[in-house]
Amino acid sequence: MIVKIQFNAAVSLSILLGTLSLVGVNGLNAQTVGGQSGLNVCERLVRDTERIKVAPVARPPYMRLFKQPGFGTNSRRITDSAVGEVHKPAGAPAPAWNIDESILLLHRYSNEGLHELVLLDGTHYENLGSLHLPDTNSEDIYWSHTDPEILYYVPDIGADAGKLSQLNIHTGKRVILKDFSPMCESAGFAASPGQFAKPSYDNGSFGYRCAVENEQSLVLAYQWQADTVKTLPVGKGTRYSAALAPQPSPDGKHFVLEDKIFTAGLEPLAHTIDMADIAAPSAIAANADGRNVLFQAASEPSPKGCGRDLWNGIGLVIEHDIENAQCRPVVNQTDSYPVAPSGTEMSTTGYRSPAWLAMASVGYEDLEYFTNKRFAPVLLSEVYLVNTTDKDDAEVCRLAHHRSFGQAASNAGYEAALGEPNVTLSPTATRVLFASDWYDSGFVDTYVLELPTFSRYDINGAWVDTHDNRVITEIVQRGGQVTIQRRLQLADGEAILQTEGSGEIKANKMEIDYVVQASKNRRVSGTCMATITSGSTSIEFECRDYYFGRSVTTLVRPE
Repeated sequence: MIVKIQFNAAVSLSILLGTLSLVGVNGLNAQTVGGQSGLNVCERLVRDTERIKVAPVARPPYMRLFKQPGFGTNSRRITDSAVGEVHKPAGAPAPAWNIDESILLLHRYSNEGLHELVLLDGTHYENLGSLHLPDTNSEDIYWSHTDPEILYYVPDIGADAGKLSQLNIHTGKRVILKDFSPMCESAGFAASPGQFAKPSYDNGSFGYRCAVENEQSLVLAYQWQADTVKTLPVGKGTRYSAALAPQPSPDGKHFVLEDKIFTAGLEPLAHTIDMADIAAPSAIAANADGRNVLFQAASEPSPKGCGRDLWNGIGLVIEHDIENAQCRPVVNQTDSYPVAPSGTEMSTTGYRSPAWLAMASVGYEDLEYFTNKRFAPVLLSEVYLVNTTDKDDAEVCRLAHHRSFGQAASNAGYEAALGEPNVTLSPTATRVLFASDWYDSGFVDTYVLELPTFSRYDINGAWVDTHDNRVITEIVQRGGQVTIQRRLQLADGEAILQTEGSGEIKANKMEIDYVVQASKNRRVSGTCMATITSGSTSIEFECRDYYFGRSVTTLVRPE
């Protein structure tokens, strides 16, 4: 990693390697959302198709680092369930982390049948307490895509059933954006129990389905800014199933109901999504190119052949373009990966790293490999990532065995399906959550996989030098990778110092190799070792090169 530094030779090394301080984290993150797609989250991970044994290990200790046998991925058990108790993420399509990854939302089910929402610190996983929502037992709860303090949800029982709500989790302020219940009732349906779909990425388009009665229901498409609601009868006697709520596309311009595509006003389009099994695992997202797509793990051939695909649209990951209904395989048997095992799930909540898709598979048909000491079939009981960018260079990163029996559990004092992995990707795609009953232990916990690109320290932003506050350093952090731009800002607005480079964070240490243009004809190379203090309040640098020698300096947050 080379940091290329260009500056006036009269500028001292104390200015070059000064003190930094963080400002404007949210603003910087907004600028780097697109750039996250280039993050190599698969670095140093298993990327082959070799069989791996499901090593028989005891439940990992609470909050301690645990390396996954056969994979080497860092993981932590971040909940401590008692027998008969469940702690888990909601799973697709709901995100567990808020958009800046500062808070985690998990679901707790007690052995008495109580369901509550639990908030954890998003980085260190300490318990922050419970969140009590009015009259709801639904897991259809979604973080805002833009504001880390906002949740959207629709209560599905009680007097508040059908009321689209916005909640600020810090102030506790609740705003009812729209009451869907009168529209349900006027069509002859109750609002309880309804279904709420994940909002569009601008939090402006919402989909909802009223209660199903006599195999019929009503779905609604709501545009918040325009305050318009469009409705559509579904179910028996119509062309549409009553199973789901219409889901907005990420850009809010379309709605998807199973394989049917609608305008924002719920007008049906002529083309449909080229998939045979609407119940197969699927997830809607904006991909790395910004297109609105539906990913599916398909085990049946596409009705139209998926664009003359060799496997007719059968594969581990198939991509369907929502706007033009084009179909392309991302990972299939040509890449030496099997058709999706039973119990396969998808998560597309890596909003700031849209190239990546998180998946988990159970493989109920092969659970004997938990105990027979043989090398297990590929993807059996696995959590893995898929790079969806390029079919010609398919990339699958295998992360862990989740070891959960899921629906096959026999020792559960809870509903066995609560043991399903519910794999969930963090917005930066640097961490993955999954739930596990850990060999049918009788309890379910949540585990986090911390990828090599993840860092617990956030040094994003603009910092100033304590020795000379004219020196401004911009740091962009993507997981464990950092890039910097550094300038000396003069009173007239001119910047006479420019530093550009990159480095890597490991734990609270950062290493940077740099090159200094010491004079017109002299380039000097050196190395900086840095220590990030607790809370990312300062960074202490010690740098050495053959020209300037040793220099020690500190970078701090500006006032």
